[in-house]
Amino acid sequence: MTSASLIVVAVLAVLVCAVRASVATPPAVPMVFAEGNSYTIGSIIGTAFMTQILTALRNDTFYNTIMLPYYHTPKGAALYEKMFANANHSFPQYVDELQGMADAAGVTLEELVLWNFLYDWELLFWNETLPTPACSDVYLNIQGSMSLMAHNEDNDPYLMDLGYFVHARITDASGAVVEEFTHYCYPGILCGDAYGFNSNGVVMTLNDLYPSDVNLETWAIPRNFLNRAIIGKTLDGIVDTLDVFPCTSGFSMNLGRLSDMAVLNIEVSPDGVWITPINGYYFHFNMYIHHDFPQHDDTSSIHRLERIKQLPAPTCSKDILGILGDTADPQYP
Repeated sequence: MTSASLIVVAVLAVLVCAVRASVATPPAVPMVFAEGNSYTIGSIIGTAFMTQILTALRNDTFYNTIMLPYYHTPKGAALYEKMFANANHSFPQYVDELQGMADAAGVTLEELVLWNFLYDWELLFWNETLPTPACSDVYLNIQGSMSLMAHNEDNDPYLMDLGYFVHARITDASGAVVEEFTHYCYPGILCGDAYGFNSNGVVMTLNDLYPSDVNLETWAIPRNFLNRAIIGKTLDGIVDTLDVFPCTSGFSMNLGRLSDMAVLNIEVSPDGVWITPINGYYFHFNMYIHHDFPQHDDTSSIHRLERIKQLPAPTCSKDILGILGDTADPQYP
């Protein structure tokens, strides 16, 4: 197997969905193939996964008990309109995707747009909720030898059976393909909020970050819209996009390029972008580690960081998967 193959195998070998500690055999993750313009892509996703989308919208505690009531206040409505205007001005095609998804799933566009603001608004109401233990990444990038990227996709247990894969080919008015990617997706959320790869030979995974200073009321792009904007691009195109468009909140994007086995970590905050080339052994959780940006404490990440420091450095894919599957910490395995 070539090193170019290894980088893909490592990502596809991730522990696929939400917290599955009690599940002996994880259920298969469904997949849909979608081709067409942005509205059509959204419509295909909404048709295929209407049940999952409705289940998520009706059962998410934060969305129903905090977001919706706040949205129906004058201040909340004004914040929604500001964030929507910013997203629609810069990326109207992704609003079209959500419109297609909403029409097919039988919900309103406003419901899905608000749902896609969930991560940003969780940070706004940090003291009223607790973060869900999120993702872990472990890499081993040795130029000329191997390039391994491995990722645990962790989230709220109720989402465990609701996620799906989307292989999308977005076409323009002439029928030419302008974007093609495969991504793991959460119900009703724009593609880009997890992990996948694209036709430009870029592999990507995402870690939630929790900046304590957010940028929701000025000109900035809501996180899920910015995630969607980069997943079909080249590595250079991703960097350029993140340089141009400020983010309302933050995230960590881990990227690998098949052509030359380049591996990067990019930490994004409301204050800017920090790019770190990865060589050798590397790991990233749900905390800023390259940029001293104000952030909320994440107990799970602190525990994972302490535990991984106790483990020997990996030398192969088996070692890496052993690290991701380690359960020695009884509180945060």
